[in-house]
Amino acid sequence: MLSRLLPVCTAMLIAASSLPAQAQDAEAAGQDWILADIPERKAVVALAEFDNGVTLSSRCMDNVFEVTIHGLPEARGESRTLQISVGGDAPYASAWTVGTDRGAAFSRVPARLARELAKGGKLEIGVPGPRGRPGTRYIMELAPSSSAIERTLTACGRALVDPRDLHSGDEAESGLPAGIAWDQAPRPTFPGSVRGRSPTKGFVTMTCVTRTTGRLEDCVIESEHPGGFNLGRSVRDSLSRAKVRSADRASPLIDGRMIMFTVAFVMEP
Repeated sequence: MLSRLLPVCTAMLIAASSLPAQAQDAEAAGQDWILADIPERKAVVALAEFDNGVTLSSRCMDNVFEVTIHGLPEARGESRTLQISVGGDAPYASAWTVGTDRGAAFSRVPARLARELAKGGKLEIGVPGPRGRPGTRYIMELAPSSSAIERTLTACGRALVDPRDLHSGDEAESGLPAGIAWDQAPRPTFPGSVRGRSPTKGFVTMTCVTRTTGRLEDCVIESEHPGGFNLGRSVRDSLSRAKVRSADRASPLIDGRMIMFTVAFVMEP
């Protein structure tokens, strides 16, 4: 099993709504996690590969944490929404960034999802079909991870238990959550190139605590894609000058509310 999984691991490291009632199901047998340490890439990767073509990856590389799904139907846009259910819990809408491989998706809140996946149990991934057509539902049995996922989390300094998971709110494909608007939007800039390379676009998802003044505090970079280019740091640094307000200007902001939002980077031609 290890020899079959390692090529998938290497490829991952190099590559940087309700379903219709008639959705197709793709069930798979249970699968344990395989752990791989790759010092030359400064990476720790946990993999679970299923016979329905889906591969899950939880990895820390260059201090950027990611949870990725490979083997999905190809997406058209830069982001997609999947329906996720772990351990028999009610499914919820989950926002993902689409990779260069159009069948790969990167979680916007990977640490929170990794902590869910570590518990194991029945995992369902619902992929809505294009233009209202039937989608696909993947059903898998995931073994609890006693150490593999935990190793990837700790390698990136991510907590094994985080109270933010309960308060960070719904995941949105872009922008601020409902009821919140920018009073002064952040103005992050593309960082300088890294080893002579720089992306032309990217996504950063943050969680922050609101104050009645509109300021954002206790901000955490939940994810950045592509990783390794300091996009998350650029957004975090720009938030010192940003302010939010209630979308209904007559209503005050809630002090101490945890919010999640995504900032998109696009390099102007």
